[in-house]
Amino acid sequence: MSEHAELSELIGHIYDAAIGTMPWPLVLAMARDYVGGHAAAIYALEATSNSGTIFHHDDRIGSDYRESCFAKHMRLDPLTTAYAYADIGRPVAPVDYLPAEEFQRMRFFRKWVAPQGFVDLVSTVLDRSLAGAALFDVLRRAEHGAVGDRARQRMALIAPHMRRAVLVARMIDLKSVEAATLAAATDGIRTGMLLVDPRRQIIHANASAHVMLEEASVVRTTQGRFHVSEKAADQHFGAFLAQAAQGLARADSNADYLHIRAEDGADHIIHMLPLACGATRQSVFTPSAVAAIFINKAALDTTSPLEVIAKAFRLTPTELRVLLGIVEVGGVPETAAALGIAEATVKTHLHAKRTS
Repeated sequence: MSEHAELSELIGHIYDAAIGTMPWPLVLAMARDYVGGHAAAIYALEATSNSGTIFHHDDRIGSDYRESCFAKHMRLDPLTTAYAYADIGRPVAPVDYLPAEEFQRMRFFRKWVAPQGFVDLVSTVLDRSLAGAALFDVLRRAEHGAVGDRARQRMALIAPHMRRAVLVARMIDLKSVEAATLAAATDGIRTGMLLVDPRRQIIHANASAHVMLEEASVVRTTQGRFHVSEKAADQHFGAFLAQAAQGLARADSNADYLHIRAEDGADHIIHMLPLACGATRQSVFTPSAVAAIFINKAALDTTSPLEVIAKAFRLTPTELRVLLGIVEVGGVPETAAALGIAEATVKTHLHAKRTS
């Protein structure tokens, strides 16, 4: 299988997971192998506490380690502070924010990473809000080596699709939906949802989508065919639909996403999922549907508390890491031990911010 075909197949499976026709653990295992690593997980980290939730994982990390990660170690994970700086979808690794030897001295590495045989990890922020962040991690062992350009490039290729799948999964849960009950199951959803065939004919539209079509501000119909109101966006949709009709998932990270501004100035996001490229997806929908379309108002950009703190006090990643250490463990000696640095270094960072 060519690299392009492998990526296209993986993207299709990621969207299969979004609508419940393929188990997330299996898809994460495929993503893990594509990026290069031993374990993978999608999880949430709360901004105001040391707790978190694992949404999906590939069963490669034991339950004890999953629990202890949030209970004891996550707040001093060096990547926690990196989330205040990293762009959504951009792969990051510990070495981006601190030297490898410093990472290896940290309690997080000594107590959680190393005992499992891990040596490095690559992570990407899937979503971020005032409440916290949703993240996708791939952890590597010695046989995979340190995170390099290939792992970063591959993570960057699938991260936008992983993000979109997670967002769509939030909009609608179709795990138990069958074609006969589709209308009843989706009419109560505020997100507009449509199914279209290769000729743009609308096979199904829920109640919210019907309202949007009648308003014709973002989307509209012409002789029963679906169109996006903005010409350029409609052409983009046509290109997407042609690929979807051929059973192909486009590797372009922007190929299944549209940002539209309505006549009243409100921004809308259109997510487009190909229905013919996954392994089992058409068993959920009517066979003639080749694309599912989700339309909802764009959420306002939100800033995490860590980002607010970092910008307000002009903190570097290291300074923010020291500040979090003081907050979490409560003293200079304890923070130095947790971060694997000298007490004098902790005092230097604290003194520098008091006098700046």
